[in-house]
Amino acid sequence: MTASLPKRIFNNINWILVEKVSKAGLTALTSILVARYLGADGLGAISIALTLYSIFAVFGTLGLERFLLKELETQDCVPEKLIGGSLLLRLFGAFLASALMNFVVPFAYPDNSQLQLMVFVLSFAFFIAVGNVFEVFYRHQLRSKYVTVVRVLGLFASAFSKLLIIWLGLDVVWFTLPVLLETAVVSISFMFLRYRDPELALDKLQFQLTESKRILNASWPLFFSGLVGTLYFQLDKVVIYQYLDEASLGRYTLLFQLVSILTFLIHSINLSVTPMLNKLYFESVERFWQRYREVTALKSILALLVGIGLVGLGNIVIPFLVGDEFIYSTSLFLIFACYFVFVSIGSLQAEYCVLIGVVKPLFYLRVITLSVNLVLNIILIPIWGLEGAAFASVASYFLNQFILPCLIREMRPMIRHNIAALNLLIDGKFYRDIYVKSRMLV
Repeated sequence: MTASLPKRIFNNINWILVEKVSKAGLTALTSILVARYLGADGLGAISIALTLYSIFAVFGTLGLERFLLKELETQDCVPEKLIGGSLLLRLFGAFLASALMNFVVPFAYPDNSQLQLMVFVLSFAFFIAVGNVFEVFYRHQLRSKYVTVVRVLGLFASAFSKLLIIWLGLDVVWFTLPVLLETAVVSISFMFLRYRDPELALDKLQFQLTESKRILNASWPLFFSGLVGTLYFQLDKVVIYQYLDEASLGRYTLLFQLVSILTFLIHSINLSVTPMLNKLYFESVERFWQRYREVTALKSILALLVGIGLVGLGNIVIPFLVGDEFIYSTSLFLIFACYFVFVSIGSLQAEYCVLIGVVKPLFYLRVITLSVNLVLNIILIPIWGLEGAAFASVASYFLNQFILPCLIREMRPMIRHNIAALNLLIDGKFYRDIYVKSRMLV
């Protein structure tokens, strides 16, 4: 018997939460152990390599995930043709990303042979990750159980390899291999499931260059938007590495990783509710906004609680786990707490813009935001250090999510409903409804 849509959504959230909690737990554990093993300097060395890898990885994915989720909702979609064309694009993107990274990094850092070796090793992950295209199909069908199992397997493979590297006492360069291993486990597992899963309604894939061209023509704004977004989140690390030192980057990276672990829960909620919101938008715009406000309010409550804990306990817990080398100022914790709250409110912006077909303005917003972020980082990091980097990121994020969208007519409804969602936080009926609905879904 097929489960109802609310029940499927609830189950989908549960599985995504399992994935995110597993990722948060394993990432926290391995981040602490790796930081204790490498120290601030060594953590900074591997961090700059992974930062550059993240930037060039956008060329490997070409912004396809959000486009494919929306495309699979259309009535005339042929999944075999769509995924076949996407696989060709991902392969092309892998060649492009690898070539660019192995050209730009030696040119930008000619005297850093260790960094050049690490990015060369990491470039193989672009080719291994091509099979991840099938993950979108499972998420579209609200079958996150399979995605969770595959992702958790990859996380355990990565965590085990890091522990093995620490146990063997190997050099920092070896910490690039867990990235390759995790990517391989995930990609191969998705390709295996594609042929072994009887419920995956895909016939023989159709590899057509014309379909790849159509997908690229439709999704290129998302690619550039994703590139700008990635640069936004990684730019501060590059500037810290340029203006400060590897130890400062290592300290900043650890705190950023721990904050990112906390944001996993926000993004897991987004991943789970996006298919549901997409369906509601085409059925009833009024119901769409109602669910949007409820989801945003729930995320805001979570963010406020986490932010208070971060400020109150951060300088007690982190030095105890990692060492006194990783002590931070209270102002830095406050800045990151504000960032977490802002993310909880505005993190569905890109999904909404894709849904209504407003992707070019989103790209322009992010270009402006990236430019502001770059200028603020260059000005503030030499003066305020890590606090300057954090402030630049939070200020530009606030500009992108809450100020600039007011200038675009199609995005103004989202701002109004974000404000309405915050009003729910002081509405007793909202909390009673949450309790009733949670009892009905159990």
